[in-house]
Order: sequence, then structure tokens, then C-alpha cells
Amino acid sequence: MPLSHVHQGALTAFERDQVGVRRSSTVGRAYRTVIAVLNYAARVLRDGNSPWLAASVPKIEGPDWNDRRPPYRLDWDEQDQLAEALGRKRSRHLVAPFLFGIATGAREQEIVSLTWDQEVLTPGLPTGSVWWIPPEIRKGNARKTASDQKGRYLICNATARSVIEGQRASGTDCVFPGPKGERIGRLNNSGWRTSWEKAGLPTEGVKKGVHNLRHTFGERLETAGVPWEYRKVLLGHEIQDVTAHYSAPGLLRLLEEVEKVRRETTPILRPVTQIKETKQWKNRKA
Repeated sequence: MPLSHVHQGALTAFERDQVGVRRSSTVGRAYRTVIAVLNYAARVLRDGNSPWLAASVPKIEGPDWNDRRPPYRLDWDEQDQLAEALGRKRSRHLVAPFLFGIATGAREQEIVSLTWDQEVLTPGLPTGSVWWIPPEIRKGNARKTASDQKGRYLICNATARSVIEGQRASGTDCVFPGPKGERIGRLNNSGWRTSWEKAGLPTEGVKKGVHNLRHTFGERLETAGVPWEYRKVLLGHEIQDVTAHYSAPGLLRLLEEVEKVRRETTPILRPVTQIKETKQWKNRKA
């Protein structure tokens, strides 16, 4: 199909074939790839002085079939179960990044790309408390101009710092290397998915990926009474002005807030339907 013929209507048959086969989010990602190709053809590729795609790039929207799966927030016992399941030989290297992720709310790529030179030694704060996440790693920055891209500080409580200390002897540039010392491409791999199932966690009707760690951390912050403004900063969400938070006193306050997340004070409250699904899954396993 010529690039000039690609538009929303041209994708109708493809979209219809995906109903019941793939989720709308998957189709949406495919559409974003199509849009990226069209933009590249219109703005970069040239045949002489003429762009490959002379017409403006059409608006293409992904479907919404109301099939989004809710996140699954882990309670403390489930956290232990998943850590134990990940401790098997094939996925043992995922235990430390898992515990770090659930203690910091860091995104998957922020975790796997973390290197020792990103540690920020801050006077008055414990070693390993502050890490710098550069702009190129942060989600959403790829859609911004270079001048609008911003990095962020990742704040580590005592639990996360203990994980970090256990990694210092790894002898690699990466904080969380793979089995052979290499950088891990992603955490959500076959080892993660197998461990999720072996831990007895639900596999139907909920998300099973690493992003659940952010949801778990966010809920634990809320349950611990951390104010909304600080929760946004700790999770790395966009806010208008983080200058005050990123001063030395601001970093200290962020550390004080994240230290409120303690095992004995942060129960996870589940919707009744989610509890029912979990029990049904565990009964099937038995």
C-alpha cells in the first residue's frame, strides 16, 4: 500500500480482525508505529528535494474496546512469595531489581539502566539515598524537544538502600546486571512471568507485569499518609515546578516521606472482585 493511502479508514479491516484476538492497547501500539513511519517519511526521507510523503500525516486513533486490565497491587506476603519464586536459578538476577522497584516505584527502564555513576552523594543524607535519572531514560521525553526534556531524582528509603548495598560488589557498571554481568534489557521476561504464576498470583483479568510494582508503591505511599504532592514527585510524575523539592532540604523531606513506607503499617486493600479472583486462582492451583 502506498504511504499516501494510509489513513484511519485503510486500517479498518486490520482493526476488525484484531477484535477478540488482541487488546485495544496492543492495536494502539501498532498504530503508533504506523504514525511514526509516516512522520519519518514526511519529515526526513527525501526523493531529491521532495519528501516521500508529500501530504500531511493523517490523524490515526487506536480503538478503545474497554478491555483494559486493572493493575494488581501486591500485599507484603505476596511480595515475599514472588521474591522466593524469582529466586530460582534462571531468574535469580531479577530478585534485587524487583525488591528495588517495589521499594522506589521506579519504572522498568529506570531500573535496568541504572548505573553506579548515577548515584548522587548528598551531604546529610545516607549513602545510596539519591540517584539521578537522566532525561533520555524518563518516559515521555522522546516526544519532547531537547530543551523540554527533564531528568529526575530517584529517592531510596532504607529498604531500597539495603538492596543497593547488596549490589555494590557486582563489579559491573550496571547496578542490576544480568547473569553474565550484562545490562538487562527488561525485567518483564519469561522468568518474571513464570515466577508470577509459581508465586500463586492471579493470571486472569489483571495486569501481571513489572508496572504493578509502581502501583503497589504508590498505594503504600498513600496508605502511609504521604501527601499527594510528594507522592507525585517520588513516582516521577510531571509537576509544574520541582525546584524546591530538588534542593537539599527538599531531598531530605522526600526521604523522610518515603521512609514512612513500613511493612507493619501499610496493608493493601483490594476490591472484593479481585479478592474473589485471587481465591479462585489459588483454589485451582490446589
